[in-house]
This record gives sequence, C-alpha cells and structure tokens, in this order.
Amino acid sequence: MATRPTGRGQETVEIPPERCPNGHEIGPGKVIVGYGPNPDGFRARSWLCRGCGALTWDQPD
Repeated sequence: MATRPTGRGQETVEIPPERCPNGHEIGPGKVIVGYGPNPDGFRARSWLCRGCGALTWDQPD
C-alpha cells in the first residue's frame, strides 16, 4: 500500500509489483492474488506467479 496524490487529495492505493522475484511479469491471468497471514503472522496482500510459483508479499496492514 502507498499514499499517492489523486484528484481528491491523498489516498491510500494498492500498488502491485510489476514482476515476480524471478522476473516474470505480473498481470491479468499471470498471477493469483490473495490476502492472509504472511510469514511474520501479519495479514497482507500476496501475489503468486502462475509461471514459476514465486510468492510476493505486500507490507502488512
């Protein structure tokens, strides 16, 4: 999550990664998006690359 200026002031928006840790593009049909406990026990968004199975975690809420 990040804060970006919008036409309505500052808003928190989700910015997904552009690539998995192995360099595959992340986009529609190429990734499974999830939300649940990360390895540290906090709830966070995750992206699972369908090409290689690499899992990327967002910062916890």
